[in-house]
Amino acid sequence: MRGHAMGYAKFIHFAGLSDDDRKKLTELLQKQKRELQEALRDANRALTQLKRKLKKKAKKSKKK
Repeated sequence: MRGHAMGYAKFIHFAGLSDDDRKKLTELLQKQKRELQEALRDANRALTQLKRKLKKKAKKSKKK
């Protein structure tokens, strides 16, 4: 992610963007959006699995 942040610096300092720069920035933002959405899905999956394990563990301890 840090490498991508450097890409933003190029665009921040220019008031007007050329069509090419605007297209590159849009592509960069879309790529990062996809990466973040995938990371969020992975985190949600991991939390779901953890919750299931905790529920199973709680059921086992109640049966004893």
